[in-house]
Formats: sequence, structure tokens, C-alpha cells
Amino acid sequence: MSYQLCLGRDCKLGWGYNKSLNLLIPVKKEPLDVTWKVKNSWEYFVDSFSADNIPYWTVTSLLLEPTCKKLLDFQIIFNDNEYWQVHCFFYRRRYGCRKHPIYKSNCSHFVKKVNLGVEFRVQFSIADLRKKARVIKTIFQKRNADRDQQKIKCRVLINYDEIREMTLGEFMDLMQEVDEGKHLQYDIPIEFECEELTEKISETVSSNQHFLGTCLSYLYCVYRKIEMKLESVEYPHILPDLDSKEKSFENILTNIDTVRSDYMSMDKDDFLKMYPILKRLFFCYTTYIQYSINQGNDVNEGKYFPVTDSEMKSWLIKLNNWSPMGVREE
Repeated sequence: MSYQLCLGRDCKLGWGYNKSLNLLIPVKKEPLDVTWKVKNSWEYFVDSFSADNIPYWTVTSLLLEPTCKKLLDFQIIFNDNEYWQVHCFFYRRRYGCRKHPIYKSNCSHFVKKVNLGVEFRVQFSIADLRKKARVIKTIFQKRNADRDQQKIKCRVLINYDEIREMTLGEFMDLMQEVDEGKHLQYDIPIEFECEELTEKISETVSSNQHFLGTCLSYLYCVYRKIEMKLESVEYPHILPDLDSKEKSFENILTNIDTVRSDYMSMDKDDFLKMYPILKRLFFCYTTYIQYSINQGNDVNEGKYFPVTDSEMKSWLIKLNNWSPMGVREE
């Protein structure tokens, strides 16, 4: 099985893994026959995005991860510009192990190898560097940015936790320091390789997973973009995250039906009124996904999702110019 990104999740050698849900399953025992080797190598991937064209998760379980939400936050922008995003992965060491004799019944694979290092995501305006993606990649590989390119202002996300603003030249200096063995405090599991277990499991079926993952990613970005603007004017009624401890599947489905009904009747020209409904809709669905995964139920509510991605893309563009001024008193 090819390497999978950890995406900021904790990941240890010997853990179990459910391929269909992209879930890492902790194992309390120490890994067996651990090996390791130094890599000290970089890999680069370049893509572009804009306010209405965000990277998204097609595996719905990833939306339960706080680090994935932080990455989506990083990719929310408030203008009509297009941006480059360069993914820079530094692999410091690779660890390996052999499998344990027994795994939980929901494990289809076990984590055989883990690459440890640092992840950077570098954003800057395409207007500042109008080159093809392969040329951008070469500039990072060779670190041969010219004097003007070194002055380009960037936003850099380090390991899903820290955001820095720096010039491209300053970032390349940081890369050099990482090469020299500095910044070891940043090292995290970056990606893992799994091996299939011989025991067959009854896997949870997630129908419409691509559609549901896409729509929930966009839904998150819409309500968070509204929320970020409200936070900027110290709006007093910011809603807490609505993680539910609901254990009744019937109540979970009732909550989804209720918020779907609220969505159908909401004023879609008023972002302030839309905000609580969209946030509830997101968390009702993620609560449903979490419950279904924990119980081994099929995830099939995606076909009833009330919002289209095209509708949410239009809201993300409109929000660029939406001003929440005056809402503090409401």
C-alpha cells in the first residue's frame, strides 16, 4: 500500500489502520523489531487555489480531525486573487517494524513504516510569480529564487500548528537551517505505509463519500469564513463548536432532519442568519459520521445533503466583500 499522509494525526509504528475510512487505530503494545534509517530528503508538490476553489477532503472521516480543520482555516482567503500553495515535506528519518500477532477486528492493515520530519505549506499570490507549476517546483528544489523573487511575501503553515508570515528568501533560509539539523522540535510523523492483514473485516460502507467529503469541506469553509469575519469585529454571539455526545442514533437523525428543514427555510441572502444554521448542519453531519464509524454502521446520509458545492462556492466569493460592521449590537 502506498504512503498515506498523517495530516497532523498521531501515528505510531505497529498501529492498526482501517483503509476504507482512513482511520488510524492505536495499539497499546510497543512495536516489534523496530528499524530506522536517515533520509534527510525533500519532496515538493505545487497546486493553486482561490476563494471558491479550495483543497478538500474526499474521505469524510478526515473532517473529524482538528488538524484538518486547521489546514482548511489556512486555506480560507478573503479576496479574489489566485494563490500558489507549495507543499514542502522534509523527511528526516524512516522507521519500520513488523506486525503484532493480533489486531482489533476493525483493522484492515497495520502501520509498517513511518516517515518523521517537518511539513511546510507555503502560500503566495500567483500575481507575484507568474510561472508554470513545474518552474515553481524547480525554484524550491534548487533554492535559486532571484533577488525579486526572494522578496515575495508568503504565509507559511508549519505542521498544522504555527502560521508565519515571511518572505520567500526567509523561508529558503529556514529550509537551509532544517537541512543543517536545526528545528528538531518541529519533527512529527509525516506519512505512513501500511501492510494488509490476512484477516478479513466487515468494513463500514461510506456511499457518496466523495460528494459528502467535498460538500462538508466547503460547508466548513463557508461557516468559518463568516465566523472569522464576525470574530474580527468582536461579535458577541460566536457559537462554540457543537461536538455532540449524543448516543441515540434516532436523535442524531432527528437533529439532521431538523437542521435540514431550517436550512431549506433560511434567508440565503443574510450571512448572519445563515451562520448558526450552517454551523449546526456541519456538526450534525460530523456527529452522524463519528457515531456511524464507532458503531460500524454504513455512512449513507450523503445522498440527502441539502447544499450543493456550486452554491457554497458562490457564497465563498460573496463573502469576500461581505462586511459584518454593525452586527455587534444584534
